[in-house]
Formats: sequence, structure tokens, C-alpha cells
Amino acid sequence: MEFTNGKAARYDLLVGADGMNSRVRDIVFGLEHRPHYTGQMVWRATVGRPSDVECRHSYFGPTNKSGFNPISDSEMYIYTVQNVPVRPHWNDAELPAILRGLLAEFGGALGHAREQIRTAEQIICRPVFSMMLRPPWYSGRIIVIGDAAHTTTPHLASGASIAIEDSIVLARLLQLNRSLDEILDGFMRQRYDRCRMIVQNSELLGEWEKNPGAPNEDTVGVIAASYQALAKPV
Repeated sequence: MEFTNGKAARYDLLVGADGMNSRVRDIVFGLEHRPHYTGQMVWRATVGRPSDVECRHSYFGPTNKSGFNPISDSEMYIYTVQNVPVRPHWNDAELPAILRGLLAEFGGALGHAREQIRTAEQIICRPVFSMMLRPPWYSGRIIVIGDAAHTTTPHLASGASIAIEDSIVLARLLQLNRSLDEILDGFMRQRYDRCRMIVQNSELLGEWEKNPGAPNEDTVGVIAASYQALAKPV
């Protein structure tokens, strides 16, 4: 392998853990295997934390899901999920007014926090993407893991955790006295179904948020079943 600084070396395995926009995945599997926009935007804004806010809270309003989560003794962040079929592009100067408008349907603690949103620097607004790379996630001596192999929406808050699991399982298998093909095949057997469940269930929850009242909607059941499955050891 040759690096951009001119150095070259040989390795038994290259692991592409380079995120949703993985360059390694693009090179090995092609540009057609990229995450797709799901029709939702996630907003987060950092505001002051009232003394009575001790944990995460979520609310379903008439049109948007929102809530807040403490991040320090003095701060929390507000989050809002917005349904937008076509991915929008806004100027930073527009963001505070747009987010305050999205939160206008909420009162109480959220309403109070809304009035603290004044600058674009407080806000992070990101499109929601999803992707499940078809198996196997390796070719020859190259494998992709984490978001490079399974980009999940935030609805189950499990994207980072299953990426960490990938690295733990792969490291554990690499310590065994087995051929590389056996190790990578074993990795796929342990990881694919578990990661696919999280990606698919997360995207399903997002679909139900975009289409409330769907005949088969079972948000609580899907969340409970997903967390029950995640509680099993890897």
C-alpha cells in the first residue's frame, strides 16, 4: 500500500472504518453503494439546561417530533425531526428562524428553550441518510465496517454502538489462529443480521414518522424488540 506522503508498506488486512462517505467503500464496491437521503432532517440546538431537566425527553407534536437531552450541568440540546421530501439547502442566517418556527407547536420546557435559539452557531442541521451494504463487506484483503458498511438513521440511537461492536468483533476474530478468509466470513455471520435489523428498523421508524397513522404502525413494539435484540451479547 502506498500512502499520500510517499511511504509504502504491506499489510495483511485493510479496514475501511472511514464513515458514511467512505472512500474505501467507493473504491472497492463502487459509487452506486452510497447512503440515500430518507426524507428527514434532524435539527439540534444547544441551549441552557433548567435545573429540573434530569434526562432525555421526547414529544410528538402535530407535525414534528422534538425533545431535549442534557449534555452538561448547564447545557442541553434540543432536537427536532423535520419531514422534508426533497433535501433542502439553507443559508446559515436562516436557521434560527426556521428552527423556532418548527418548535412553535410546542409549549412548556420546549417552548421556553425555543426562545434561547438566536444564532446559527447554536444549531446543527443535518439530512438523515441510510444504507445497508450487501454482503460480504470485504473483497480480498479489504473490509469496511461501521457507517461505511451500515449507515443508520438516528431513530434507535445505535449507529455508533454497532460500529464499535464491529471493531470489537473483528479484533476478537483476528486473534484466532484462522485464515483471513475464515475470519472475514465469521465476521459477516456475526454482524450482518444484527446490523441489518438496526438499519431497517431505524428507517421503518422514520417512515412511520413521515406517515403517521399507517395501518401497521407499531413504534413502541419495534423499539422494544430492537433494544431487546441489542441487549444480547456480541
